[in-house]
Amino acid sequence: MLYYNLNGEKIFLNDKPKSNGAEAFIYEVIGRRYSIAKIFMEGTKDIKNKYEKIAYMIKNFPQGSSQNPLYINNKKIITIAWPTDMLFDSKGDFKGYLMPKIEYILNIRNFSIPQRRKKVFGKELSLKQIIIVAKNLAYIFDCLHHDNCIVCDANMENFLVSREGYVTLIDTDSFQITKKNGQIMDSTCFTPENSPYEYIKKSPIKFTCEGDRFILAVIIFKLLMDGFHPFIGKPLNTKCDTQDMEQRCIQNGWFPYESNPYIAPHPLAPNYINNKQLQLLFHKCFVEGNKNPNIRPTAKEWSENLNRIANENTMLQHSYKNKVLLNNNIIVSEKICPFILIMDVTPSIERFLTSLQKGYISMIEQLQASENSDFIDFCLIEFAEPPEVVISFKNIKEIPAHKIKIRGNYTYIGKALNIGFNELEKRCDYYKTESISYYKPKIILMTDGSFGTGDILEEVPRAIKRSKFYDVFCVVIGDVQHIKQNHKKILKEISTINSIFELKNDFDFQKFFNWVSLSVSTVNKKNK
Repeated sequence: MLYYNLNGEKIFLNDKPKSNGAEAFIYEVIGRRYSIAKIFMEGTKDIKNKYEKIAYMIKNFPQGSSQNPLYINNKKIITIAWPTDMLFDSKGDFKGYLMPKIEYILNIRNFSIPQRRKKVFGKELSLKQIIIVAKNLAYIFDCLHHDNCIVCDANMENFLVSREGYVTLIDTDSFQITKKNGQIMDSTCFTPENSPYEYIKKSPIKFTCEGDRFILAVIIFKLLMDGFHPFIGKPLNTKCDTQDMEQRCIQNGWFPYESNPYIAPHPLAPNYINNKQLQLLFHKCFVEGNKNPNIRPTAKEWSENLNRIANENTMLQHSYKNKVLLNNNIIVSEKICPFILIMDVTPSIERFLTSLQKGYISMIEQLQASENSDFIDFCLIEFAEPPEVVISFKNIKEIPAHKIKIRGNYTYIGKALNIGFNELEKRCDYYKTESISYYKPKIILMTDGSFGTGDILEEVPRAIKRSKFYDVFCVVIGDVQHIKQNHKKILKEISTINSIFELKNDFDFQKFFNWVSLSVSTVNKKNK
């Protein structure tokens, strides 16, 4: 693929993307070993604002960027993957930008989980070594805040760790940047469960340095506590739901590691870090600073204190409780994403069967290959006469090959949904029992759009009421125009977004299942 940079030079990219996110693809750059390209998808919103932001960033760069790198022991260190050049198509339209290619060994999310860390490094690292990584992370925030940049997004997969323990932050075009003239170039990216109370359920969000301080403290806590979130715990009220527990605890200021009547530390987490300085910093951020952001420790305070603690001779260590290993021998320190596919297998969809089968296989393979696969639970329900649970809830890695077969004559959509809701309730009860936090469950309903009369009268009203507790997406296989108006109305009422997807050809199926894969596998990542 051919693009042009600011000087009009030709820049060639590999035809196949290296990876992709919610709005862009990442490509290798031919002939430029130390650069990669980010190309925005067609139809990306606010492309004009992105152009203005990237143009400003290229001329104004912080310490730690490739334009102004650090030198440690005569080695060049890049801590911020700042844009280096802009990319245009042959018509002169802005399409993306170049940035430095970062060599790394793990992202911080995986680095914080002992099993993954040990697998890559070949040994368990000392707590002192992990504190040095946390210090390097805090230093990045300090440099950015010094140059009026706010990270905003708490996605831990954007922080990359090298074998030497240096940290580099990528996806920098999502920052909020204040120009020298005071103009603010906004961000829309944040991760709710890692963000302060003043960001949660607010629109629009006013991003601040104080908010970044909270985000930094959350990531440092997870680094030092084996990936466990500071606001994940075991509810002291047994009836309490663990769905999106972190956000409820943050909003209410319930910090499990200090005495409160609502939540105790997670039973699988290590005992609280045994260092008074660190405990005080977390207290200032999560307790005193919960509703008083100015009290939260600055990035510079974190960097200086972590550096001092790492250089002290005192023994730093964890003590552990008895742990239960779940999900492929990985301790569940992150949120689970429960996902149900409810699929019509009546003769009306037979002409789409090949596309449906290909799309389903592709989706499962993508989810199994995802970095988040350990935290995705999947269930498959097929409905005709009668509906049945074909694959009960399992971790996505354990899902067997499945061939979709046409059967029956009648579509029992309402009954199939209620069976799905029953399966979800049982699974969520299991999460509560094990004190496992989980995202709002996702349900994909794929149907020809026809309801049976008895189903509408008996099952559908109950299904509509129950659907409000979940994220439900309704998909019509075939032409929506051929569905009865009252049936379309019911599907829209069931749908969380009050609209219907329409799949009519092989391309539609491929595009839809790719979207599902991305939506489910990145649920631990960005919320936009």
